[in-house]
Amino acid sequence: MLKLLALFKESSPDVEEVISLARRDPALTIEVLRICNGARFRGEQNVSDMFEAVTRLGLQEIYRIIMMISATSTISLNNVDTVLEVEALCRHSKATAVAAGVVAKSAGEEESGAFIAGLLHDVGKIALASAEGVRYRSSTGRNELQGSSLSEWEKKNFGFDHGEVGGRLLERWGFPPEIALAVQYHHNLVEAGDSTRLASTVALADLLAHAAEKKTAIDASSRESIAKAASSLNLASEAVTALMQRVNEELKRDAFALGRAT
Repeated sequence: MLKLLALFKESSPDVEEVISLARRDPALTIEVLRICNGARFRGEQNVSDMFEAVTRLGLQEIYRIIMMISATSTISLNNVDTVLEVEALCRHSKATAVAAGVVAKSAGEEESGAFIAGLLHDVGKIALASAEGVRYRSSTGRNELQGSSLSEWEKKNFGFDHGEVGGRLLERWGFPPEIALAVQYHHNLVEAGDSTRLASTVALADLLAHAAEKKTAIDASSRESIAKAASSLNLASEAVTALMQRVNEELKRDAFALGRAT
């Protein structure tokens, strides 16, 4: 999987090499074939070969699948299930990735980078949960927040929030700087600098994904945050309303969305 990720860092990865490496990974092969034969991509006949699957899906979709599996593995390998609701975190990460792609397209940003940043935006929560255990669990349960956001609570108690932790981790793991910085500042747009647009894309996607998952009216605090992120992307309020609808539609049909089968 790491060799495949490294290959995709090239501007034009060799298709034959992608297929060769993918065939050696049983988990990836199973997932690619499942997605390819699912409702969204199914053709007249089911495919059973990685070459046919890659041809049908395209390299960008293969990259999405690789990143999804990698992120899910990262969450499951950190033994944080007693601190965080791991399944809910996975679902939200996937939903935010899908939403980030939708927002990026509307804002004229690069979709692939937005998808990855959205997928990994909460990876810092895993690190904090692993390091702080029960102390962090109290915050995720909102028992101690008392009107403040989780990010504010984290800064007050640890001196940094999960965005900062996640950004530093991604930087250490060799992710592109723009993705690491977008994750680092998605709760702190005023300090995002040159990464403001991608960080705003992730921030807006995060909020829209939460709203879509909860299926409830957006509260005043979230509306204010949505307006700030949208403003950074030069998106009018009408555009945000349309985005919300598009995100809901995409999540209903996307093969990855919320962990549903196709």
